[in-house]
Amino acid sequence: MDYILERLAVGDINDARNMPGEINALLNCAEEHDTVREGIPYLKIPLIDFQPIDPAYIPQAVAWIKEMIVDHRVLVHCNAGIGRSPSITVCYLCEVGFGFEEAVRLVKAKRPDAVPHRDLKSAIMLARRMRLFK
Repeated sequence: MDYILERLAVGDINDARNMPGEINALLNCAEEHDTVREGIPYLKIPLIDFQPIDPAYIPQAVAWIKEMIVDHRVLVHCNAGIGRSPSITVCYLCEVGFGFEEAVRLVKAKRPDAVPHRDLKSAIMLARRMRLFK
């Protein structure tokens, strides 16, 4: 697990299953896993590994992170913590004022194995055109 911002971390399935005590909100980006934890705010965005990010999921994920990050430390996870969870984290960063390239650089600097989906910028642009996302 790697913190991207003070209250926002990216991790894998093991981080979600063995959540450190400071994490108190969980966003699951893996279609193949359920990591609900009693008493912890939880959202599942069922993204499929190695598939483009569906623009329809971006607004829900970003809005949830924006709401949770005020009072929680949020872990965004998928299976390996390499593609889907870093991609959703980049979407959040773009929503709060980072440029796309700047957001990707930050995520990769904090989590060197991260590989945001190559069509992510297009998905964000499509979500914005559909007025699903700022």
